[in-house]
Amino acid sequence: VPFMTDENGVNVPTNKPEEDPDIPGIGYYGSKWRDSSATWTSQDRASHFSSWARRGIISDRLATAILIHAGRTTVKVDAPSSETGAPTPSPSENEAVSTTTLLSYRASESEGRLTEQGWSAGGGKAEIVADEGATGGTAMKLSKETGVGSWYLEHDAGTGAELLKNGGLISCRFKASGELVANQYVIA
Repeated sequence: VPFMTDENGVNVPTNKPEEDPDIPGIGYYGSKWRDSSATWTSQDRASHFSSWARRGIISDRLATAILIHAGRTTVKVDAPSSETGAPTPSPSENEAVSTTTLLSYRASESEGRLTEQGWSAGGGKAEIVADEGATGGTAMKLSKETGVGSWYLEHDAGTGAELLKNGGLISCRFKASGELVANQYVIA
């Protein structure tokens, strides 16, 4: 999902003053108060989100992607949420609490080969590199192919209804390499 548009292709609010207005009723003061480049993250105000849009954009997009791939429809969110944790479901007396791993990837297993761990990829090149900070001392490095819009990694998560019924935890760790570049985004 492109991060500067919503699921309908409509641009999300940026740091332009007309797209990030004041909302005095909740104590939010928009981008018109950030009136110099010293308060911006880049010289191009339209290339980064308004602080209001940032509040739930990643979690909302991730939830939408999970539900779409689970055979559901898109999530409609009225307002961004500032909640950081999901409620823990409490099992009934008859249910046993257990942990099941539906999918995982470890660069240190099966010489890092994706298909042997149930993953597929496209739009880029995956290679295993040494990384002292990673579990097992190795990590997967992804490089996007020239001329390709985006790259992806995917894995079947089983029955989407079971994921929604029983809850779960999704955990991803990313490491960005190289120098900081204006208008280049990394999601972690």
